[in-house]
Amino acid sequence: MREVPRDNRCWWRCWSQWLRVAAVVVALWLGLANVPSMPYWDRAGLDVQNLYAFHNCPGQKMADGESNTFVWSELVYQTPGEICGDWGKRPMLYPPPLFHSFSWAQGLSVKAVISAWMATLAACMCLAFIVWALAIQINQSRFAVSAKKTFDLSTFGSGFPLVWMLFWGILLIQAPFVFELERANSNAPLVLLVGLGAVSFAKERYAVSGIILGSAAFLKLYPAFVVVVALSGVAGIAFRTRSWRALLQFVGGGACAAALLVLPFFSQWWVYLIEVLPAFSGESSGLRHFSHSLTGFTEYAVWLPAVLRTALLATWLPVAFMLSSRAPSFIIAGGLAVSTYFAGTSYDYNLVTVYPILLLLLPWSCSATTKGAEGTASPMLMFRDALRTLWLCLGIFCFLWSRSTLPDAAGMRSVELHILSQVIWLTLTPIFYVWSLRGEGPAESRS
Repeated sequence: MREVPRDNRCWWRCWSQWLRVAAVVVALWLGLANVPSMPYWDRAGLDVQNLYAFHNCPGQKMADGESNTFVWSELVYQTPGEICGDWGKRPMLYPPPLFHSFSWAQGLSVKAVISAWMATLAACMCLAFIVWALAIQINQSRFAVSAKKTFDLSTFGSGFPLVWMLFWGILLIQAPFVFELERANSNAPLVLLVGLGAVSFAKERYAVSGIILGSAAFLKLYPAFVVVVALSGVAGIAFRTRSWRALLQFVGGGACAAALLVLPFFSQWWVYLIEVLPAFSGESSGLRHFSHSLTGFTEYAVWLPAVLRTALLATWLPVAFMLSSRAPSFIIAGGLAVSTYFAGTSYDYNLVTVYPILLLLLPWSCSATTKGAEGTASPMLMFRDALRTLWLCLGIFCFLWSRSTLPDAAGMRSVELHILSQVIWLTLTPIFYVWSLRGEGPAESRS
């Protein structure tokens, strides 16, 4: 075979990669301007303080005479926040399993609990990188992704490329996670938990994946949409293999999660579902520079939020059905990314849930695709590579940049246009992903 000059091969494989990685890093860097625009409170740890207050409620003895029984009773969801000393006078709005996961906070000082939980959030996001990077590598192995299709830039030994680490590191100083840390919310552990579910799903351990993803759903409810997307995926596997095994394993795992996280707190779940959740779901955080609740679009048309949410499901569910065997991590990451758009109250610290899909699209968008054994790039593949990078940069713009960037247009304010662009990007991403991978069949089918 004729030897192609090394410099002729390297121009596209090296320079193109570096230029496109640089474009992504610049897009991330410009997103840092959005960090100061978040509504930071006068004291850090507002959200975890709510959990702390109800685990150390001074009104416990007044309510039932014994402080150790209050946290197991329905009174947790019927006691006003001011009685327990919540800083914002909020009632308990978290589901029972998440509430009881903070039992360790009893008897500690509020400062110690806030500091410990903020450190836990940071640790969870660092571990989430390792888990999701592993999920990405499994995802790549399902296609004919050879060494020339993955990053060949600087890597740490045989582990994950340093570019992935740099990308995730910059994500951790963006507005969503900074806001998450400041409020000491509880989204970061779910990013890690769903990542573990994605790895299990990709390794075809569907029962384990059902347990993990089901547990995430019962902890904070919105990951239920991840379960819905995953169910569509295992249904696709059942359809292609003519076997119910994967579907039954996944559903069985979810049933185990329900038994573990619902039955022990059944009376509290009953009060939560009957009294707390209907009132909370009827609220809306609106369309603001720090909130992305689609319910706010009722200002333009009552049916518009339902149409936008249906559009998200209408693309992700069919793609999950089709790609669950070929791109399992992609569909789980996508389900996580869209999940917070179905709640009435959804502040931007919830946008840490889009970090995995952005990370997954990084090697997809910045790897140098070549054609032929000689490593020469065709104009069509070069164009497709450029489109992939542009699409990732557009996603970074949608989720991380300031919502005052766009001008007012079409009768909408810039904030609303920006949130609408998030929904459009999430809706079109699975379609564009499928289109861009044409000809890249499963690795096992190509030799």
